[in-house]
Amino acid sequence: MPLDLDDLQSFFASEPIYDESDVPWEYSGVACRFVTAQDDVSCRLAPGQGELTLMWSQGGLKRLELSLDNLFLMKIESQSGIERLVAIPEDSTRQPFVLQLRPHVFVALGSV
Repeated sequence: MPLDLDDLQSFFASEPIYDESDVPWEYSGVACRFVTAQDDVSCRLAPGQGELTLMWSQGGLKRLELSLDNLFLMKIESQSGIERLVAIPEDSTRQPFVLQLRPHVFVALGSV
């Protein structure tokens, strides 16, 4: 099932930010942010363009910054009560991207 703004709001526990224009958010992109006492995760997604960027800081130190493109599917999956954002690349030789925010931030390239 493709992403919608309600899925993103629930997953990031904050209102997604996007430009209201004639271009659907799936193509113009949407910014989402998840903040706890230790973690600050900023993510920009444009599912229609197959693009995702992520910056994760923990305790004020940058842990990860990445930019992915040529993604053909982005979705929220729930397994054993844990939600994950999964982005699957068009190229089958590349690994899927996985982002989990609760109970702790976890990022992986590959299946979990």
